[in-house]
Amino acid sequence: MGRAIELVSPRNLEECAARLTAAIDPGDVHWAAGSKPVIGSVTGPAVWLRKRIRYRNALQTILVGTFEEHVAGTRFRGRTGIRWLTRVVLTIWFAGVTALGAWTCILVHARGGNPAGLLMAPLMLALGAGIVWLGRWLARDEDAFLVAFVAHVIDAREDNTAGANVPTEPARSTTAIPPAIMSSAGRTLQVGCVVST
Repeated sequence: MGRAIELVSPRNLEECAARLTAAIDPGDVHWAAGSKPVIGSVTGPAVWLRKRIRYRNALQTILVGTFEEHVAGTRFRGRTGIRWLTRVVLTIWFAGVTALGAWTCILVHARGGNPAGLLMAPLMLALGAGIVWLGRWLARDEDAFLVAFVAHVIDAREDNTAGANVPTEPARSTTAIPPAIMSSAGRTLQVGCVVST
């Protein structure tokens, strides 16, 4: 449910943070209070972002990361995924339902209880899995959206030289990635990027 990303921008750290701050709406306001396509916060080098949506989705994709100094300008290291609290709640819920199902099987086997009770845990697990699938399906495009948004705002490209001490000359052969179209409040933002091969 997520991936690690590294972007490198030719701009300095302070400029990257300022540009990203100006491009988003604060994360502590209601979704209807602003019009920018991304909501979040930039606190020093730390970044937290999510796509603006007009409904609630506890399984929405978020992007968290940090800006770091880099020989070529600024590196953004981040990871997409769901909120950690959502992961904890899901883990507890699925573990609890599984334990309940196991306990029900033991009682039915030992005491000859109503076997219909054995269906409760599988049904609850199926319901939970369905909710997770729906939430992640609704957020299916948000990973690419957030990464493209950050790359566009700070003029960055994916870092293909992670761990290198000096920047290298880009390769001549390139593969074009189709532009990502991002729309919000009647405005359209077009982002295109090229990845070296």
